[in-house]
Amino acid sequence: MGERLEGKVKELIKSRNLLSPGDRVVVGVSGGPDSMGLLYLLHQLSSELRLKLVVANLHHGFRKEADREVLLVRNTSRQWNLPYYGARVDVPVLQEKTGLSSQEAARWARYHFFLKAARYFKASKIAVAHHRDDQVETVLLHLLHGSGLDGLTGMRLYRTWKGTQIIRPLLEVSHREIEQYCSLMEVPYLVDTSNLKGVYRRNRVRRELLPFLKEEFNPNIKDALHRMSRLLSEERDYMEKVAISSLSSLAKLEKGKIFLDSGKFKDTPLPVQRRIIRKAYNMVIKPGANLDALHVDQLIQLGTGSKTGKELSLPGKGYAYKVSDGFYLERYREECDFAPVKLNIPGWTYLLPLGFKIKSWIQRKEKLPWPPRHNQVYLDYHKLDPPLYFRIREPGDRLKPLGFPHRKKLKDFFIDLKVPAPKRERSPLLISGKKIAWVVGYRISHDFRITRETTKVLVLQIDRPISLEG
Repeated sequence: MGERLEGKVKELIKSRNLLSPGDRVVVGVSGGPDSMGLLYLLHQLSSELRLKLVVANLHHGFRKEADREVLLVRNTSRQWNLPYYGARVDVPVLQEKTGLSSQEAARWARYHFFLKAARYFKASKIAVAHHRDDQVETVLLHLLHGSGLDGLTGMRLYRTWKGTQIIRPLLEVSHREIEQYCSLMEVPYLVDTSNLKGVYRRNRVRRELLPFLKEEFNPNIKDALHRMSRLLSEERDYMEKVAISSLSSLAKLEKGKIFLDSGKFKDTPLPVQRRIIRKAYNMVIKPGANLDALHVDQLIQLGTGSKTGKELSLPGKGYAYKVSDGFYLERYREECDFAPVKLNIPGWTYLLPLGFKIKSWIQRKEKLPWPPRHNQVYLDYHKLDPPLYFRIREPGDRLKPLGFPHRKKLKDFFIDLKVPAPKRERSPLLISGKKIAWVVGYRISHDFRITRETTKVLVLQIDRPISLEG
């Protein structure tokens, strides 16, 4: 039994290149049968595969029994002469701070801890003990939530996260096989009693839903779900290759942004379009993040049907905008490197970091055409408090927009006009004294408007606004 399971796992490792000779591997170990079995198995294979193992154990701060588990893992790692890396995190406190569920917060803490261990020991791989039963439960949970193809494939055998590969060598092995292996090899372990309770949704799937489906619908429900996930994994992998090929033909990577050709994008099948969007998003905005279906559909609409100039804000400090022959995805910087610039009257003022060139002059009111041209604004010269200068927005900025009786936050002003967050950071403000006189490209302040009493007018003309097409 022991040799059969070891052979099965070793074959998977070799056929899927999960490990290479000389790899340093952080093994996530909780003290339960699955992770202790994984540690023992990799320890057995370490000589043949020339692996360097590190034991990583995190106390989540949930249960008192976890103290015994920590002691077991630490003592076992010493007994087997393996480096031990342990820590404790108060997950309930993390839960309060982040608003995550207890399971989500624990998972977040666990994987960030593993990553920290990998970086400390300069390990290229993190091995976790998810097995075949975990995969079945994951697939069923995703099915209940209405997931698409990727969700129904379940967990991947390996994936790269923040530059480190996470591998699951036991994903083709059942929990029962692991328990039998631990018993046969006399591997010590402790049982997490929280896994026996019906509090968590996954536990209810394991203890209630799967037995019900097995009894009432399919005695081999686990095999059926596992087979489905493997078949869909093959289809996913094929779609991934098609998406990568299509992306290379219709996309152009530039500094901090990616351009997608709308003509070629429209000719691509919709399922591939979705994958292209997600890959482009991961490339320039948020690597490894799963962009939700709503934003994917909005980006497809932007690329295939929107007018030039249409913009869209995205999670992860990203945005997209349509140009004549395609659309861009870009990540914006919160801070813009722009020092205040004095307005030259008359003459040109160059706001090069923001992409603006502004001309100004003074003229008598009666000689001006009305209304102003689309690229011009008029301000009552005598109401202004020179010297006038341009700067970008600061926390607490307020404005009384033309036609409004009261001041409002500049942030709310931008939101009302649906100005994307990146543009707000790069929109120059003309300052008079301590007041905003003009939000360049949008609106002047009501305080400096032209009235019957106005005699002299400061004319400001945007000669070259920000070019979205670079």
